[in-house]
Amino acid sequence: MKKRITSLLLVLLLVVSVMPVASANEVQMTPYASDYLSGCAITIVPAGNRKITVEYTIYGTREMTEIGATKVQIQKYDTTKGAWVNYTSLAGSSTSDDVSHSASVSFYGTAGVEYRAVIYAYAERGAGSGSSTYDSSGVVCK
Repeated sequence: MKKRITSLLLVLLLVVSVMPVASANEVQMTPYASDYLSGCAITIVPAGNRKITVEYTIYGTREMTEIGATKVQIQKYDTTKGAWVNYTSLAGSSTSDDVSHSASVSFYGTAGVEYRAVIYAYAERGAGSGSSTYDSSGVVCK
């Protein structure tokens, strides 16, 4: 009897192990936020004397006809509202025929106030394009 139960369990294990299993490969999934942009790295640094520098790199999924930022929106944290509010908007820039675009911008804030950057990224390839926004963490102006 014990031998029969062991044999039955082994057969059951074999059947279960060869059954098809649903996987992510069977579903159409895109590994990026869009067909054009794969992400953005943002560094925001309080340089002192109320100056803050924002450095960013926008990454495409492959070489793009044009890739860059339409603008860099600077926001400050309003403690009375408990929310981020627009402070100033800085011009963006772009690069042609590349897979990424790097740039930096600077602005002057008020000491003791927290600021962050919102990058409005875009990429074009052929007749198609994609866009997305990316937020930095906040830093306190010195």
